Amino acid sequence: MRTILIATVTVALLLSGCSQNAPDPRSVVTADPNVPKPDSPLPDNAHRAELNLSEPLTTLKPGEKKTINVKVRNASNVLWIVYGTGPGVKYRVAVGNSWLDSKGELITSMDGRIGLPANLSPGQEVVVPLLITGPQQRGDYILELDMVHEGVTWFKEKGSQVARFNVKVD
Repeated sequence: MRTILIATVTVALLLSGCSQNAPDPRSVVTADPNVPKPDSPLPDNAHRAELNLSEPLTTLKPGEKKTINVKVRNASNVLWIVYGTGPGVKYRVAVGNSWLDSKGELITSMDGRIGLPANLSPGQEVVVPLLITGPQQRGDYILELDMVHEGVTWFKEKGSQVARFNVKVD
């Protein structure tokens, strides 16, 4: 009889949470401010990246298509959540390029673009293959690499540094 009573009290204590002061586990908020909410834009402090080329690029032929390997490092303290890799995916984090003339004037920002293959934690790096198309006219150009938060902003608009490379089209 005593064993049944002890078992009954033990079960009752377990079911009641063992303490009047124990919080309801459903009410405990464990939100990390460095983890963005799904289906929402990244916070401004997430727009920090370091970009570089895996191999140098110095020349292209006019209109030449070339895949370049871009090293991407998340230089922020916020997880970059990938919302897909297809074009037009709202809030997708992608690598993109622009072409500038030799004076630094924008020719086009609608060249290559590719989403990251997976979520990227702060400090983590990944190499992404980016298909670019050289300008149609011969001359000296600047290839500018930047990250883009689709439907929101280019990272440079939030203070991130872009990577620039002089490229001769001949």
